[in-house]
Amino acid sequence: MLRNLLQKVIAFSMLIFFLWGCNGGGSLQKVIHDTYGYNYEQPPSVLHGPGTIVVLKSVTPFQLKKVCGQEDALGENVPLDDSPTMSADLSKLKDTTFTFTPIDISKLNAKLGGKYLKKITMSLKNVKIIELKDTVVHERAGQHKFTQPCVQAIFERIQAAQPITMISSVIQADVVYNLQYDAALDVQLKAELTKNLAPELGINASSTDIESLKGEKLYWGILDDKVLLSALMRQMPGMGMFAISEDQKAGTNRRLIPPGVEVTFEK
Repeated sequence: MLRNLLQKVIAFSMLIFFLWGCNGGGSLQKVIHDTYGYNYEQPPSVLHGPGTIVVLKSVTPFQLKKVCGQEDALGENVPLDDSPTMSADLSKLKDTTFTFTPIDISKLNAKLGGKYLKKITMSLKNVKIIELKDTVVHERAGQHKFTQPCVQAIFERIQAAQPITMISSVIQADVVYNLQYDAALDVQLKAELTKNLAPELGINASSTDIESLKGEKLYWGILDDKVLLSALMRQMPGMGMFAISEDQKAGTNRRLIPPGVEVTFEK
């Protein structure tokens, strides 16, 4: 049974390699991947920080879904490494204004129901890298900080031969979007469009102005680590055998998410 289960997971995971090296989208995604080696999360959010366990839902587009939140997997007040040294060399994100491509603008206009938007620029502030250390996972796993519902959720995903992994690191930043609408639009319509645009850009609608949007502590880039998940699973009741098989599948490749792929999360 276990052999058949592993064969299903491996066969499904092999589909991922067709996406390796793919890199669509704008210049921000290119910088996040090419310069810093992270996967671009679109839209950005505050929901999938280090320690979150996720399952692969689809390959094209590459979509993940949360299985366990950080607290369910590792307990409360998880210590994360926000090192000034790691975050020091992020100048290409901090000191750059990014402009949405015409394709991006067209997609957003389609969701708004008309050709209202002309241009969007964005800038990031307070950019930092936040990581979950291996030692923290081993310590929390040894203390059995995980919840029983999290154990059950992981078990069910493995039983269904669905690839799972743990988010290990993120690029976090505040953002300001500047919006340029068709000059013929009145103020009331602009305000309504901006409110509708906010969730498409990962922003809370309460953080809007007529022609600008602001967001704080959003995750723009993510990395995953299957080995960290295996370390946690080894301490879960009845999951040791599955943890060993996950390690064997991972080999020297600790990542489920292929480099360069834009990641979305199922809502």
